Amino acid sequence: MHAVDSMPTQLASWLPNLADALAITGIAAVLGRIVMGSVAKRFRDPAHGRMIGRFVAAIIGGLGAAAALGQVGVPASVTLPILGTVVALGGAVLVLLIGPRLPGFVRRRRGSDSPEVQEQRTAARGQAQAYRRGRQDALRNQRLSHDSWPR
Repeated sequence: MHAVDSMPTQLASWLPNLADALAITGIAAVLGRIVMGSVAKRFRDPAHGRMIGRFVAAIIGGLGAAAALGQVGVPASVTLPILGTVVALGGAVLVLLIGPRLPGFVRRRRGSDSPEVQEQRTAARGQAQAYRRGRQDALRNQRLSHDSWPR
């Protein structure tokens, strides 16, 4: 028996795996769209929410694609670097997008800063005022001492 003779049999046995991979990809795409919509609604800025929602959907799609490639029979040595790249890139982008807005979000959600932060802010203001007063006194004393020099 030649290799060409067994090819239809091999193809027929591989088709269910292809159907499973397509189903996994479709489910990941639908799940990504659902999550994208719910993430986009969480932000006050609609453009920012849509952008973060798209990145979350892309991460979910990448996970689905890696699972589909594994189902089809692509070796894990190929899919794992792709999966790692998708997760790392998506996570980095999300951190860069959400990170700068997080302190304001937490402050708005809590209503104000924590008592510890308020105490630290008050102490820092007091230290800054004491420094300014001390500097002004030093400059004033320096001017007075220069004025009293003999001419």
